[in-house]
Amino acid sequence: FIDMSSTYGFDFEKESALRAWVNGILLWSNITGMYGEQLPFDPEDINCRPGNSSYKCFLSGDQRTNINMPLASMHLLWLREHNRLSKELKEKHPDWNDEKLYQEARLIVI
Repeated sequence: FIDMSSTYGFDFEKESALRAWVNGILLWSNITGMYGEQLPFDPEDINCRPGNSSYKCFLSGDQRTNINMPLASMHLLWLREHNRLSKELKEKHPDWNDEKLYQEARLIVI
């Protein structure tokens, strides 16, 4: 079964770091020249290539994201799906707060 912990994190600390805390969406990056939302950059550059400052690491619920591109692409697809659902839920339920939007979108994705 898919528990989506690779997208949402395995613990509360990781989950909190992946959230935008606005309208129930997950963090994302807007990379020039790329289409749509991309995985967010890791502000701590954990698990990055040592000594290469030009290489930016992505942040996801799974630390293998930066060493396995097919896995990174799956994380990106689920991030986009979560954010798409959060936006649709916000339109249908403008009275819902960030937490409600996040949890409902997460429930649908899982």
